[in-house]
Amino acid sequence: MTDWFEYILFQMRSQPQRPAIVLMDRVITYGMLASGMDHCARRLAELNLGRDDVVAITVRSPVRQMILSLALLRIGVASTVLDPGLLGQVKVAVVLGDGSAPAQPGAAARSVAVTDDWFVTSAPSERPLPAGFANPQSICRVSLTSGSTGQPKVVPETVASLGLRVLTFGRLAVANSRGVLSQFNLSMTFGLVIGCTVLVTGGTLYFAESSGQAASMVELFNIDAAVLSTEQLLALASTARRTGVRLASLRRVITAGSVLSRTLLEAATAHVCKDILCWYGATEAGAIACIAVGDVLANPGLVGFVMPGIDAAIFDGDRELPAGRVGEVRIRQPALASGAPNWIDLGDRGWLDSDGRLYMVGRTSETAAGYAGISPVHEAEHILRLEFDMDDAAVAEMPDPATGKPQLWVGVVNNRDATPDKVQAALARRGMTHAIRLFVLPFVPRGVSGKINRDQLKAALLTRSPTAAST
Repeated sequence: MTDWFEYILFQMRSQPQRPAIVLMDRVITYGMLASGMDHCARRLAELNLGRDDVVAITVRSPVRQMILSLALLRIGVASTVLDPGLLGQVKVAVVLGDGSAPAQPGAAARSVAVTDDWFVTSAPSERPLPAGFANPQSICRVSLTSGSTGQPKVVPETVASLGLRVLTFGRLAVANSRGVLSQFNLSMTFGLVIGCTVLVTGGTLYFAESSGQAASMVELFNIDAAVLSTEQLLALASTARRTGVRLASLRRVITAGSVLSRTLLEAATAHVCKDILCWYGATEAGAIACIAVGDVLANPGLVGFVMPGIDAAIFDGDRELPAGRVGEVRIRQPALASGAPNWIDLGDRGWLDSDGRLYMVGRTSETAAGYAGISPVHEAEHILRLEFDMDDAAVAEMPDPATGKPQLWVGVVNNRDATPDKVQAALARRGMTHAIRLFVLPFVPRGVSGKINRDQLKAALLTRSPTAAST
């Protein structure tokens, strides 16, 4: 196996009494984690899995997802964590389920029930486990992209690329943290990277199911670091602002996943943590750029300096553009390529300045080729979620049906106090002068990672009548 995974096994042996994973109502020590991993690895070995097989984990518990993921790494078999409804997206040999949702594994796959006795400590077996991954280029994890632009794509992860992500995240984000709160789902590679990084360093990983629970756990356990998506940071900032809870123990927050608006970052630094490290990345490439929150607030659209080991460039078709020109953002990773590295199109539009800092304009599918400004939709969404009482909100920039001028069409779920004129006034305080149309939606369409599906949102808004328009 690889050095980074050996460090996880070392932490299990050297500090078995230390908390490894903590939920609101239970603690799993490194010793318990080792026992569960070993027991599950032996159960999995009995399935006679092949080296090219992929095992789908559909159990709901994040602790069991983590243990099963580690067990499959231990015996050298690739894994994926999926919602049962997405099983058709990935070709798998075995589906591990817990009976919480009906599994439809497909004709070529076996369905195996993961029961409580998989995790019960038993006498050590003398039968040796299969060897772990020997080739760093072996596929060890399969995940899906966010699905924010339509059908999610399958992304394979090698042992080497996963190890590089763990190393990068440990060095730049959580190197000095002993307790890390994560709300990232393990179905995303980044979620697994967070978990493995904390375990490699011998720290404690805290899982929270909601923003309210996250706030309570930070207070109760004095957690000093948190890794949150943009949506999760927004929810935690809203919870802290509304309830007045103090998250004094947090020394650093790492956030990634979507556009970070000024409204969100100002609320987060006021109510969550002063030290926020903003990451930009993609499922296909991992972390690409990062920078401190103060620089983002001072430079709208900035996502950070490009990470070591990554080449970033801006293209117009096949032509690479000079600094300062807006185009398609592409990256390549020479260290992970067996030959000449290929450019990866991330589906974003942006630009690089002369100092190598990367700025983002928006998704390629959502911004016109000549557009060089910053889309107002994320700022508007964050204003709505922070300043009004509603369950959810999403915004699309749409043309006025009569004049063709751009408007903001606002979809709200279980809205309790927002009106078009109140929303218009809230946006005006941020310098946004768009006309507003307000729509009631039953839900906001989102992809597998929680990101808003913009195409589905626009289609839903076009089928509904606005409650009114702002004056």
